[in-house]
Amino acid sequence: MVATEWEDVETLNVDFDHTITCPSSDEYRPPDEQKPNQELIDKLWEAYFNGKTIIVWTARPWRDANKLAGVLTLWDVPFHGVMMAKGGSDMYVDDKVMTPDRFVAQSIPVAEDQSRLDEL
Repeated sequence: MVATEWEDVETLNVDFDHTITCPSSDEYRPPDEQKPNQELIDKLWEAYFNGKTIIVWTARPWRDANKLAGVLTLWDVPFHGVMMAKGGSDMYVDDKVMTPDRFVAQSIPVAEDQSRLDEL
């Protein structure tokens, strides 16, 4: 079962197109021609510092992986890995199920283990 709230969420899969990027009429534009969804990126940092594992996924081909990782780094998106296909997760944030607006509006429970705060 995929979680749509924060209970039991450890791994968070986040779509790139129309989620980490601002919605556009052409989702097949190269990653470096997209614009970041800064509000969502800020929420990903909150999730990261509360112990969530963040995987960025996309249906884009593997040949785009280096460019995608470069754009994520340039935009300062916290992530632990990139998947060029959909995989298993506790929660998906995309433009269909857990939309960016719904994700940003949620409160993330503060983790008991604050060890990631040492990474600042």
